[in-house]
Amino acid sequence: YYEVDAGGRLAVEHLCNYMQQIAGQHAEKLGVGFGVLHDLGLTWVLARWQVAIDKLPEAGQEVVLETWPSSVERLQCRREFILRDATGEILARGGSWWVVVNLTTFRLERVPAEVMDVYAGRSGFAMEDFGLRLAQVKEAQAQASAAVRWSDIDVNQHVNNANYLDWVLQSVPGAGEKACLSSGLRRFEINFKSEARLGDVLEARCAAMPGLDKAFAHSVYNLADGREVVRAFTQWE
Repeated sequence: YYEVDAGGRLAVEHLCNYMQQIAGQHAEKLGVGFGVLHDLGLTWVLARWQVAIDKLPEAGQEVVLETWPSSVERLQCRREFILRDATGEILARGGSWWVVVNLTTFRLERVPAEVMDVYAGRSGFAMEDFGLRLAQVKEAQAQASAAVRWSDIDVNQHVNNANYLDWVLQSVPGAGEKACLSSGLRRFEINFKSEARLGDVLEARCAAMPGLDKAFAHSVYNLADGREVVRAFTQWE
């Protein structure tokens, strides 16, 4: 249960932070949290997010966020989210894909048997996969850049996954004219491709997606070495 802070509607970035928090808490309860994986020399890494939004709750409104693991494969696990208001009406749905990374080599590992045993046999998706093939954005219609701040950093000294969405949203044409960057956002997908650290300068590039109404493709680059850090999609009402 969460209560939306004062100051308008819940920003999508905060919703993503709530999703990360509840995913970690539930994994701990299932006995497959970060602590258990660390003992195996491994850690969870979020690889992809998809969220569909009907409407965002307003200030002071109580909301309920549900989560459950839905499937497991050799190299990834999927976790679901549903955001409801106090009456049970669905406000947003989400799907997330997690991989296991070796703490020493930083390479992908197979999902451990301990995790397979917990996730096996679970089913039911909160939403269908968007089924999009996201292209890298090289030539931008609009773009925005900023240095990584202390407030962007997580406990692993990398940029918090939810904070990448801020760069993505700032690159949407006309974003600077909005009081809330995520106002009107109805669907988004983020694919995490590389990490960024304090002091890195990130540049988000945006281009309209052909064949989709009010939809954009996004790439976020680390300007120090030109690596694509994030590839994303947004669609607006």
